Amino acid sequence: MVARRGTLRNLEAKCANSLHPLCEPSGLLCVQKSVRVLLLLTVASFAAWSQSPPLSFDVASIRASEPGSPTAIFHTEPGFFSTHNVTLRACIEWAYDLKPVQLTGPAWLKDSRFDIIARSDDHGADDDKLRLMLQTLLADRFGMKVHRERKEQQVYSFVVAKNGPKFHPQGAKDASKFLESAAEGQSRFKDEKGGAIGEHVSMEETADKISELLDRRVIDRTGLKGRYDFRLDLTPYMAEAEGKADIMSTLFAGFNEQLGLKLEPGKEMVDLLVIDTVNKTPTEN
Repeated sequence: MVARRGTLRNLEAKCANSLHPLCEPSGLLCVQKSVRVLLLLTVASFAAWSQSPPLSFDVASIRASEPGSPTAIFHTEPGFFSTHNVTLRACIEWAYDLKPVQLTGPAWLKDSRFDIIARSDDHGADDDKLRLMLQTLLADRFGMKVHRERKEQQVYSFVVAKNGPKFHPQGAKDASKFLESAAEGQSRFKDEKGGAIGEHVSMEETADKISELLDRRVIDRTGLKGRYDFRLDLTPYMAEAEGKADIMSTLFAGFNEQLGLKLEPGKEMVDLLVIDTVNKTPTEN
């Protein structure tokens, strides 16, 4: 029920010449207050009715991964989400679409691994909806509560260096290479003695990988949109590298001199997700 202004004015006009008890000053005031309260209740009821419940999976199973499993598998398809031997931290990062350095939480998140199988009756649910469903699952089963912050942090911009990028096959100068991927394939990074390798990777994925190594946000600003195969030949720099800081400077030098890419330090505001509470063990299936 919604009262219109005209109705209230008509009531006031009629009451001006009426002797009805409601039309006494005190009675009219009471009517006005009642109408206003009714309006507020109507608006509040509509707001509560119009709020959609959070998206959630219709069926979900969570189990601790078997220790010693050699591989981690992460899979999504419309209406379906699954992990095998994936850390709880990685699940949270995916659910909230975060880079690793944007999440602040307990250290054990990197060690606790879970197998998750979750399905939605919405068979067309894309990754955006699945992320929201996973957020609900984490809150319901792990009791996770979070809040967001925005802070200035040290960052690196991943950019094309002067006279770069330096595309070349392996063996042109050393054991390095930098080429556009010739065929479709799964993106991956791997280390080998004296080298660091990326296969079928984007520059954004490469920036994220460097971010993991540096524990600092790295933002892709190369402008390179394809997928690439590269190998850094680190042997020329290893003799002088001692400790993490030297290894990082070695990596910087390799990217710059061999691939024509570089990392520029700076400061920027970074959006963070802070975990207030999260349980190590999920509730039972």
